[in-house]
Amino acid sequence: MSLFSNLYKYRQKENKNERENFLTELFAYILQNDIDFRSDFFEKVIKINDFDKELEITVSTQKNYQITDDKKKSARPDVVIKGLDIDKKLKFVVFIENKVDSSLGYRIFENLETKEELWLDQLSIYDNILRREYGKEVGKENLYLVYLTKYFEIYDKKFESQIKFITWYEVFQNTLPSINLNENNILSQFKQFLIDLKMDKENNLDETDIKSYHIFYLQTLERFRSILMFSKKTIEEKYEEYRFSSINVKNWGSIYISCPIGKLRLLLGFYAGSESEPILFCVCESDKNVDFEPFKKNLEDKGWFFFKNEAKFQKVIYLKELLKNENQYTQIINFFQSTIDELREDEEFIKLSK
Repeated sequence: MSLFSNLYKYRQKENKNERENFLTELFAYILQNDIDFRSDFFEKVIKINDFDKELEITVSTQKNYQITDDKKKSARPDVVIKGLDIDKKLKFVVFIENKVDSSLGYRIFENLETKEELWLDQLSIYDNILRREYGKEVGKENLYLVYLTKYFEIYDKKFESQIKFITWYEVFQNTLPSINLNENNILSQFKQFLIDLKMDKENNLDETDIKSYHIFYLQTLERFRSILMFSKKTIEEKYEEYRFSSINVKNWGSIYISCPIGKLRLLLGFYAGSESEPILFCVCESDKNVDFEPFKKNLEDKGWFFFKNEAKFQKVIYLKELLKNENQYTQIINFFQSTIDELREDEEFIKLSK
């Protein structure tokens, strides 16, 4: 076991994100101080355009960037790397977001030029910051946004920066294969640490994964399916005009049923695909050009949240709240029915749903 694994045992906070933070700081230190490792990372992993080893490289963590005009909120990429030439002229900028035990979070981002508020994922926020802070100086072809994960992930979105989806396995294979584990230096310890974290292999499945998947599929998933099918039956009996789909399971952590209502689609289900607590949700969305303004204020007063850059709004409850009540089925049905009732009581919403 590596020195880093032993040190990690003595961390002060029992938080799943602490391992990410611990690994991020180690990674940033090695990038800053080991030229060969850094060169392999730039050339073989993220493939910087015409990378010049003579550039001065600065590596920082915990750097805050303003995301609202009042300066009260900021975003903080895990790692920020800058390359400067002999005249201190900026040549490229890299933002790295490291995810090991969590997934992307979402936040309000304010476009400081247009004052428009947007509900964006972390990568989209960092892409905006890169363009805003460094785009004019180096050009978007020299802005790099790296999403570094334990398991391979990819987001089908358009980014202004050069987006790179890479895994720790790729870092391991391209920067550490020649490092001797028997040597007593920081790179050998770092290599052993990645092995301890099981991020040295392309396929991270083990017997525990298979057993967990089996339990999830046969027990947990079936419980959620059962709850949603019972909800579907109960709601359709109360609202005869609503006919919901069969169960949908999405790879971003959602299981739900859906129903078309006029220009909208109503979704009822569970979601656990973000860093926040798992939730029970009721969502209304549309792929058409619809105006929510006539009923937005009324529903916001009742606890509905309207997304800033999508034709979608929702109301949620944290699943842990359900555990306080023995009659969970009843509580879930009541939540779904009460949210639907709130929509149906709004005359402006009814016009849109016909």
